[in-house]
Amino acid sequence: MQFSEKISPLAAAAILVTALAACSGEGPKTNSTVNEPLDTSDPMRPARNPYGTLSDFIENKKPENENIAYSNIYLWRASVSTLSFMGLKQLLPTQGTLVTEWTSAPASNEEIQFTVLITGPELLSENLNISGSKRIKASGTTSAVSQALTTNMKDAILLRARELRNASL
Repeated sequence: MQFSEKISPLAAAAILVTALAACSGEGPKTNSTVNEPLDTSDPMRPARNPYGTLSDFIENKKPENENIAYSNIYLWRASVSTLSFMGLKQLLPTQGTLVTEWTSAPASNEEIQFTVLITGPELLSENLNISGSKRIKASGTTSAVSQALTTNMKDAILLRARELRNASL
């Protein structure tokens, strides 16, 4: 007796359907995928890879929004941790932008605010732009802070970024 004579046609069809059903589908589900962008609600995480995903590269796709800047993770985290004592008014990780609240010393007549712009994915001083403004409380007059204060703040952020990078090595 041959194999085909031992199995009825109905049983053979059932085995074939079961085998085909086992091969179809998307496989096991996971919580994240390779192409899924990073969660940008966490201010300590920068935007996803600026060059897209592997499938974008293979399919030669252009990024959907070419206006998005991609921040260096160490510059971003250092900016957030260094300036968080002032209160953070606006955090835009996908654009590499951070704006602090207006902050003043207890007996001071002036308030200070900083804006940070991270312009590139590399840990370079040139990719960190900081501007500061001061406002007189009584009159509301606004002007730029001293260059020395801006430079000191930039140095503090760069030092913290270097510490974060060295700690991750």
